[in-house]
Formats: sequence, structure tokens, C-alpha cells
Amino acid sequence: MVRFISGSTGDRVISRFVGFGLALFILGIAVGPPLGNLAGHMLSAHMAQHLILMLVVAPMFAWARPFSLAMALIHPDARGALAAWDSTAPWRWLMRHIQRPATAWLLFNGTLLIWHLPAIYRQTHASPWLHVCMPLSFLIAGWLFWSVVLETAASRRLGPGRSMLFVLTTAMVSAVPGALLAFARQPIYGISSDASLRHGLTPLADQQLAGLLMWIPMDLMLFGTAAFLFCAWLRESGNTDNLPMDPS
Repeated sequence: MVRFISGSTGDRVISRFVGFGLALFILGIAVGPPLGNLAGHMLSAHMAQHLILMLVVAPMFAWARPFSLAMALIHPDARGALAAWDSTAPWRWLMRHIQRPATAWLLFNGTLLIWHLPAIYRQTHASPWLHVCMPLSFLIAGWLFWSVVLETAASRRLGPGRSMLFVLTTAMVSAVPGALLAFARQPIYGISSDASLRHGLTPLADQQLAGLLMWIPMDLMLFGTAAFLFCAWLRESGNTDNLPMDPS
């Protein structure tokens, strides 16, 4: 499978290939039964699904970089032809724009907030098309977001300090709807479900659990990532401060 590559590059390709396969497996768990079925009836299951998509599958896809992985696994001649086509394909213009850090930040947070507006969330129960679009948009927005955070040093568009703010502000935004759901005194969405009752949850308890899932695990991961980036920023600043001064 990796006969055209060798050494450390081959090891890196294999690890990314394994990561990509694992991401597909977890994706199947998120959208398949039973979680996929429950997500259409229980707010807490829906929240668990979108957390898996945005915080587990999406960063794994971003790290694996499927297109680069495919390019590394094909013959060099085919790789050159595909790269030439890709550089001129019209969709590259769109990809360059939606992969900008500001666009990725807006899409991630906008997707998170818009889908949980009561009127729009209720529409997903009435429209099978919207019900499919919702998890797909979570996955795409998450992939764009983590593609910015997990960029290699050679292709990095944001330094560790700006990446830390990129993640930290997202943690602050995502905490708002989670806290609102967790502390609400009555069901916000007004959708009763026999599924939640079968699992021993009233609609309000289901909503509160969903709010806690959206609030605590997401913020733990985002604040943890921001802390890691902060440490990287300090190391980078320390290395810069220790550089020898120009004697001139």
C-alpha cells in the first residue's frame, strides 16, 4: 500500500490511514443505530451525536487529511496529474475561502448556535432533509475548525497565541446555549418524546442533560486545547527570547 513512500514518511502515512479508518468507524457509531435513531427523538442523544461529530470525528479527519493521504498512496504519475487538476479545479477557489480561519470560526460557532434555535430545531423533526443536513453540517464545520487548529508548523496560518484565542473564544460561545439549556426551568423546544420517557427522563430532564453535555465536555476539550496552545505559545516566545542578538 505504501510501496511508493518509505521511512518516516511511510510511518506517518500509515498512522494517518489508521486514524482515518478509526474516524470512519466512530462516524458510523455516531450516525448509526442506536444513537442515530435516538438523536431524532431525544435532545440529549442529539447533543451526544453532535459532540462526537464535532469534537472526535472532525479533528480526526482534520489530522488524517484524507486528500493528502490519498495523494501519498497513489503512483507518482497519477499524483502529479491529480495535483495539476486540483490546482485549477473551480472548487479550489471555494475551499480556499471557507478554510480561512475567520470563516472556519464563524461556520463552527454559527452552526452550533443556529441549529439549536428552537424554531429551527423543531423544523428538523418535520423535515427529513434537514434532519440529514444537521449532522452533516456539524461534521463539515468541525472539520474546517480543527483544520485550522491542527495545522502543521510549515502551513500554519495562525501562531499559537492567535490559535489559542481562536479556540478560547469558541469555548466561550459554545458555553452560552449549553448553560441556557441546563438551567432552563421549562422545556424550550416544546417537543415531547416517548423515547426520553422510556429512558426515565422527562422532557425537561432530557433538555438539562443535553445542556450539560453541550456545556461541560465541549468546554473541557476546548479549554484543554487552548491551554495546550498557550503552553506552545510560551515555548515559542521563550525560544525567540533566547535567540542570540545581532552584534551589529
